[in-house]
Amino acid sequence: MSGIKTPKNVTVTTSKSGKQAPKAANAKVSIQRNSAKGVAGEDLKTVSREELEREVLKLREAVKAMKRGQTTDEASGLNNRATFLDIANAEFSRSRRYDHDLTLVVTDVIGLEKITEQHGYEALDQTMMAVGQMCLSSSRFGVDVLGRITENQIAIMLPETALAGGLKFMARMRKIITSTPIILQNGERVRPGMKVSADTLQSEDVSFMELFERTWHRTAPGKKSIKGKEKAVA
Repeated sequence: MSGIKTPKNVTVTTSKSGKQAPKAANAKVSIQRNSAKGVAGEDLKTVSREELEREVLKLREAVKAMKRGQTTDEASGLNNRATFLDIANAEFSRSRRYDHDLTLVVTDVIGLEKITEQHGYEALDQTMMAVGQMCLSSSRFGVDVLGRITENQIAIMLPETALAGGLKFMARMRKIITSTPIILQNGERVRPGMKVSADTLQSEDVSFMELFERTWHRTAPGKKSIKGKEKAVA
């Protein structure tokens, strides 16, 4: 697709005072490009409206992609830490204000170091992408909020959900993850281990980080352990 080309030379006419000379009142401005005839037989044409619209659309898509890169963790496809915490803090404040339920689930992916040693860093990213998508498939689209908060941790915030609902979510996610081997691009299969914990908003919580810290370090029955190991293709 032809785009707008920057001219090689731009001449600016100035007056003796150093200021640009005024343009004629009837002067017209057009965007031009060289045809395939070459410099000797140059044939200048005005870019069509459709071509300009396509260029504007490409620019808009590039801006959207840039914004996604600022909010998304590329390896997992989930929200990055900063974006997740921004949303989580806002949801925490809303839940406190209206006395609504809010449950947090934190997953710790185990075995990434071994996967990296055996298959390289690309395998680590592929593993986190697969785990992230499995967590996403277990969640409610447009309601639950997921984010990769450390290299091996994924957090899932469940608005309007009591702890019982959080435990059901954990069971659903565990079933998907334990029954789905991760196939790397090189054909090898890996199945990392996982620890999953959940807790819910308490009346004494004054910040989202209190809920987060308690969720990961708690030892109540709501904490589950998913054991797994890597498997190579025979």
